[in-house]
Amino acid sequence: MNRLGSRFVVLLIMLATMPLAARAVTIHINHGYGQKFPIAIVPFKGEKTWPQNLRPSVVIAKDLDGSGWFNVLPSRDYLANPHHDRQVEGHFNDWRLLKAAGLLIGHIERQPNGRVNVAFRLYDVNKGVQLKALQYVVAPDQLRAVGNAIANIVYQHWTGVRGVFNTRIAFITMYPDGPPGHFLYKLEVADAEGHGVHVILRSHEPIMSPRWSPHGRRLTYVSFATGWPAVYVQDVATGHIRRVAAFHGLNGAPSFAPDGTHLALSLSKTGYPEIYVMNLVTGRLRQLTFGPSINTEPSWSPHGGHIVFTSNRSGGPQIYEMTADGDHKRRLTFRGRYNAGASFSPNGKWLTLVSRRAGQYHAAVFELADSTLEILTATSLDDSPTFAPNGQEILYSTVVGGHRVLATVSLNGRGHRILGLRGGMSLILLGRHFVTRDYYQWLKERSGVMKMNKGMLVAVGLAALAGCAGKEAVKPHAASATASRGMTQASGAGQGSSMQGAGMASANKGPALNSFPHMVHFRTNSSAITGVNRKIVKENASYLEAHPNVRVRLEGNTDERGTAQYNMALGWRRADAVKHMLEVLGVSGSQLATISFGKSRPLAMGHNPKAWAINRRVYFNYKYFASK
Repeated sequence: MNRLGSRFVVLLIMLATMPLAARAVTIHINHGYGQKFPIAIVPFKGEKTWPQNLRPSVVIAKDLDGSGWFNVLPSRDYLANPHHDRQVEGHFNDWRLLKAAGLLIGHIERQPNGRVNVAFRLYDVNKGVQLKALQYVVAPDQLRAVGNAIANIVYQHWTGVRGVFNTRIAFITMYPDGPPGHFLYKLEVADAEGHGVHVILRSHEPIMSPRWSPHGRRLTYVSFATGWPAVYVQDVATGHIRRVAAFHGLNGAPSFAPDGTHLALSLSKTGYPEIYVMNLVTGRLRQLTFGPSINTEPSWSPHGGHIVFTSNRSGGPQIYEMTADGDHKRRLTFRGRYNAGASFSPNGKWLTLVSRRAGQYHAAVFELADSTLEILTATSLDDSPTFAPNGQEILYSTVVGGHRVLATVSLNGRGHRILGLRGGMSLILLGRHFVTRDYYQWLKERSGVMKMNKGMLVAVGLAALAGCAGKEAVKPHAASATASRGMTQASGAGQGSSMQGAGMASANKGPALNSFPHMVHFRTNSSAITGVNRKIVKENASYLEAHPNVRVRLEGNTDERGTAQYNMALGWRRADAVKHMLEVLGVSGSQLATISFGKSRPLAMGHNPKAWAINRRVYFNYKYFASK
């Protein structure tokens, strides 16, 4: 048994205890990469007794055909179906007639102990020689993984680039759960084809920005499980969770350094979102950016010498670069008024990012050598682009047919694939955390992920119980002037509702709590309070001044366009602008708290200007502290 096969066998017991999600991902190939390599893949002997999605030849054919680099010839045209080397030798001309340049054959056989033997041979038809001959002994439910491994071998031999068929993708999904603005969030993982979806984490509070450490042993992410954003680092194998950043204000956009010893992140502990680097051993923080602007979305260069980040110091979000110690800052992007969410290619020569053109948000690449920026996609609501491990594909989130989907595009922009999740999913938020890493490493640590689930579910459960204490009947507040023009207000215990909760002052002093709106709205990419929204802030200020014992949480939100972490910073800036105006009007700062949910809590789920206008808001949540 080879080394790969032994890994499959060891991990069978771990996976057998984990129920697999019933959903799958369907991949649609739009067009290819130009000239494709013609290959014949003969159905493996003995695979007909297995389900279609486990048959090695089917898995291999889908992988290679979906890559855009191969043309898998239809099996109905084959003159023969060989399964052994002796059936191929002397018959290469039969395959040359079909214009096949490569040939793959194999067989699959059950063993008495329940495991499965899978063997294959790969040939160069033009040269008439055998290239590879390998055998795997695996558990039955690892047949797909074997097919992926064989596809990688074929892909790398003819392209010279490592295949990514045995990598995993991680993503966050949001499911409506209750009144508008309430969701169930799931951190999910699937293989590169979208099969084998596993739910890693569930929460009724937002989860953002999961990023793997360089060797896949730890995971960092942002969780609102306590009601406020905090950055966590988790050991995947042991399930140990460590909260590393829970400062006042914004805690977001964590990113591991290439050596795994430091974390770059964005914190607003000094008043503005700034880039910091944290030593994960000592906990020591070093501030790298300074000034009254948004600085977020740090990402390390492959060798750790530089960090790129998003900043609006020039007026709008653009990509900047600095050394890892914060020196020699320079602006990289100048084309377009919105460029955000950059990350490096594995070779350090390219960046991928979100770039806006004519109001549409596209996945793009930026070549560092000559500072050229190229749009790769025609879709208009792209988010979270990141390079696949081989540097040849970019994975991103977008909207197709009114639904959020996962997609890939080649580095040269000529090959596109769309991965559409089935099963009631309403939204995918990738937010710079579309993670790919070695499949077998992930399988090796699967038992650790189970421990992570248990630990996090307990933490989230306690937070949910605390949030349920002291609930009372909800009274709808008066609709704002904005809402009267068609923007609906939410009802229920969350946003868009108000209440006279325990510990709140009675309404007989000053204006009644339900007599004025509790929501203000903003223009695109703006934190300026304008028009009727200034009147709404003044009405809330009058109430708070009349009730000095009442506290309110100012909850900043954005629409879905743009990157998740920049939107989180923008939502914070909106909440802070409202806080500042309230303080100018005489409200005590001790009555005010700010938080940003970015685009993770939309009130309106549409992908249109009306929905976007509703979602660009700050909500005065009087209930939050009253229920504590």
